[in-house]
Amino acid sequence: MATRTRGRDQAVERVTEVFRARGYDGAALSDLSEATGLGRSSLYHYFPGGKADMARASLGLVSGWIDALEAEVLALSTPARRLERLARGLDEIYAGGRTPCLIGALSVSAAAPFEDDLTRVLRRSTEVLSIILTEAGAPPDAARTRAEDAIGAIQGALILTRVLDDPAPFERVLAAIRTAA
Repeated sequence: MATRTRGRDQAVERVTEVFRARGYDGAALSDLSEATGLGRSSLYHYFPGGKADMARASLGLVSGWIDALEAEVLALSTPARRLERLARGLDEIYAGGRTPCLIGALSVSAAAPFEDDLTRVLRRSTEVLSIILTEAGAPPDAARTRAEDAIGAIQGALILTRVLDDPAPFERVLAAIRTAA
């Protein structure tokens, strides 16, 4: 069983990269098979529900990364430390802005099957950032608005960084997050 779990975990990591780069609709089974090195029957062994199961597993993986980062951030003692760790964590998750956001990629082409998962991640991320900004002195309504704006800026910067092949937009957003308190 450990071998199956390890093999599935590796497959999830690889299909996640395909979904991040191509979205749900753009990720053909042949792309997913090639990325994992598994034939279609092996993919269905790990993911009986097919491509939708693969995307859900990818969302679970990325959600786990975000949840772990948010827990680590909230465990820190000051808003400034929290924002610094959040920016550093986002830089790691998105490889300096070079790796697309899975949530953004899935929301563009296939939000309906994953809408609840996408909503949960974005609401939680907004809530965490809003908590930090409130603790830094922003009124709750303003903190929430600033948190939503920051998440929108992150998504936009990831697109700009990728399309322009220039990390500067993403770096600017991370710098703004670091100084948001």
